Amino acid sequence: MYKTGMASDFFTIKGLETRTGISSHNWGHVVIKEILDNALDAVEAATKKEIVVSYDIDERRLQIFDSGAGLSVADVQLIYDFRNYVSKNRHIINISRGKQGNGLKTVIGISQLQKYQLTWHTNENKAISLSLNTENAQDGELIVTLDDMTTPTDKRGVELAGISCSRLLPAYMSQFADCNRDVRFVCIGFNDNYVYEPTAEPVNRQAETSLLFYDFNEFKRLLSVQDNSRYYKDFLGEYFGTRTKNASRIKGKISVVDMAEVERDFIDLQQLQNKKPLTLLKKHVIGYEHRIEQYPYIVEYQAVKSDEGGATVTVNNSVTYRDGGSVAIPKKCYKTGGKRETYADYLSAIISSFEGYFLDIHIITPRPQFRDTGKTVIELNSGITDALVDHMRRHIKREKRTEQEMSTKTPSQRALAIIYMDDAYDKASDGGKYNITARQMFYKLRELIGDDSWETKSTYSTFTQEWLTEWLDNNPQHESKVHFSDRGTFIVDGEARGIGTANVNSFVADNKGVKTALLWMLVFFSIKYTILI
Repeated sequence: MYKTGMASDFFTIKGLETRTGISSHNWGHVVIKEILDNALDAVEAATKKEIVVSYDIDERRLQIFDSGAGLSVADVQLIYDFRNYVSKNRHIINISRGKQGNGLKTVIGISQLQKYQLTWHTNENKAISLSLNTENAQDGELIVTLDDMTTPTDKRGVELAGISCSRLLPAYMSQFADCNRDVRFVCIGFNDNYVYEPTAEPVNRQAETSLLFYDFNEFKRLLSVQDNSRYYKDFLGEYFGTRTKNASRIKGKISVVDMAEVERDFIDLQQLQNKKPLTLLKKHVIGYEHRIEQYPYIVEYQAVKSDEGGATVTVNNSVTYRDGGSVAIPKKCYKTGGKRETYADYLSAIISSFEGYFLDIHIITPRPQFRDTGKTVIELNSGITDALVDHMRRHIKREKRTEQEMSTKTPSQRALAIIYMDDAYDKASDGGKYNITARQMFYKLRELIGDDSWETKSTYSTFTQEWLTEWLDNNPQHESKVHFSDRGTFIVDGEARGIGTANVNSFVADNKGVKTALLWMLVFFSIKYTILI
């Protein structure tokens, strides 16, 4: 047995080809992807997310700047420590891009071997570069020197001089725009500028980190790198949100917590997070109503009739080194249907089996498992892939049936309500942002369908008692957001109380206990009896 220094993986052609899974001829793709992924991490919590990529053909200068908080000079120096992985997010396993702390190290290694001039634009308004002596890198010896940079900067990001970029860079950027719909992407160069405007409101997925994606050992590892003097509940609040923090029974600082107690706490918190709907994802990605929740993966898709066809496939809200339009799948993994089962090795190949439809598929995973170091072949178990194909087949069958009904006869109000119910909820609640009343949703549904006959009282009654009730049964994650109007009042301590959803919830929350519950049961039975009479 023998050992070599970690730096040998980053400063030799063989080491980097093994680490990335990409030959040195295509390292330009690796550099752009890794810097863009890092920029996406940087803007995650920003209210205005923007990434600007510019390329000067004459000077062969690539600049990738973002609207994030940026790196300090000290942060950059830490990245050049090739004895350790360095990442603010390495211990956080959430819905994002991996965050293993070696992406920028890969960029440094490629720049050194390809003789690119690498400049860091820091949040201290200093543009800095570092020189490397890698003669003894295989023995773990690496000499890093910080060069003096006198040029001030108001940018935050990375600049590379001497790199050749493909003219397909704007198309590559469009793939990132498809994967990250709350980010504005600007591509400057190649004799033209391209702007990909955001199509979704800013979402901070880090704020939705869930214990659901951890096992206890991972949780302990995260806890072990915290400052011992900080309070345990503060740690929970930072990483997992106030709701989780308030639910914990543990008090005191991390230095005095009992690990057996932490394990019991973790199990309780995990059960709590299991019940937490991932509502923020709906603002960011499409196909949420067709999600397959077999963790640690969330697979989403939508199928739309299209003359042009095509597909957008995303993994981890990013794209792969080789092909931003698809991800390789293990052989005989995707069944494409038919009397004779055939298989697809690429997600793009499965699209052809659903001819005439545009499929938009999202595979989001907090802990990506790849079969190759280049992150082009993703590991998915057959249960998820079979479920995905079955779901898509049923969805398309339903789409075809709806299309046939629409073309042969005037659809009933019920059929139209089923088709437009999701859109009506989204418009009335601003994408789930606000609580709404059933009547507000009814009005939006009527607007979408454009049917003036929906003014009638009988239609609204049918909507609330049948169509909306059925929709809520199928979409329980929205039940707490839709409130029914008061259908009468009763007197409590001399005060008139409504019996609508919002008033009932408010009253029960303010008056907990068996006595209160019994009182409400009597009230509802009395009202029901009165209506029957």
